[in-house]
Amino acid sequence: MSELKHSQDQEAQFKIPSKPRRRFNNWGERKGITAAVQWTKFVDEEVAKLGLTPRAYSLCRSAMLTESSGMEFAFLSNVHLPTSIYFKTGICIVPCFVPMDFTRQFAGDKRAIAMSHVGLYVYDGWIPNEDWTTGTIEQVVSALDDIVYMFSLLGNKWYAYWEPKYRYEKPPVNLHQVRPAELQSLSTTLGVLDKLATNDRIAVSRSVAWVSNALKSESAVQRFLLLFVSIEALATYIERELDQDSPLQAFAGQKLPRGKKEEIRNTCIRKILSDNLDSNPARRSVQPTSSVW
Repeated sequence: MSELKHSQDQEAQFKIPSKPRRRFNNWGERKGITAAVQWTKFVDEEVAKLGLTPRAYSLCRSAMLTESSGMEFAFLSNVHLPTSIYFKTGICIVPCFVPMDFTRQFAGDKRAIAMSHVGLYVYDGWIPNEDWTTGTIEQVVSALDDIVYMFSLLGNKWYAYWEPKYRYEKPPVNLHQVRPAELQSLSTTLGVLDKLATNDRIAVSRSVAWVSNALKSESAVQRFLLLFVSIEALATYIERELDQDSPLQAFAGQKLPRGKKEEIRNTCIRKILSDNLDSNPARRSVQPTSSVW
């Protein structure tokens, strides 16, 4: 992102907020971060102690390296915002372009037009913060996620996402060297998918997509829910929509009446609770109920 500049006529149409105190970059700017070796070492040690998730780690590390009074992030969306927006939490989102305003016959600048052709608008974000504790920083990440989720709810075809302006992987970096056997396994799996009927392939691909999203999530609860949806989506397809000659019939279970299914399920739940909770007296009072299933 380059620093925002525009003519006096455009300035009258769109006002850039003043630069917050101790913010490293100007609005729409992304400078390189350079810091003394000793300071970088100190910051890395302090941030490592916080045990942050990857995005929170990136937000915190860049802010501490630059001794900022807040955290900078990039916000990207197919939604064209005609002005800067502010939230009660202090979060601010500023367009990295001069917005269009057709009600005043204002077409915006070249960046706005270029972004409209791509269908993705770029915004510069800021979260003021002086409390560098794990809970506060993770709350910031949750607040930014909430804004993204609300964008999806407000508009039928709106979408948005955010990312730290400076990305750092939380050490140690998780790298994997792919072996020939794994490449062969990938090729074989794709070959199997190609042989499936269209509906079967869609069902399997949808299920795998949920698994992929789960692996990318930083939240253990969200990973669990996404993996559960992956299994449930494919199982539901196999139970209700599968053709008799489909190779996925190999995974189909015996069709049982609803009452019998509940009986088997509750028996399974009780067994799991018995095997895992009996050793913990404080949790022996937990009882399965069909009402939550």
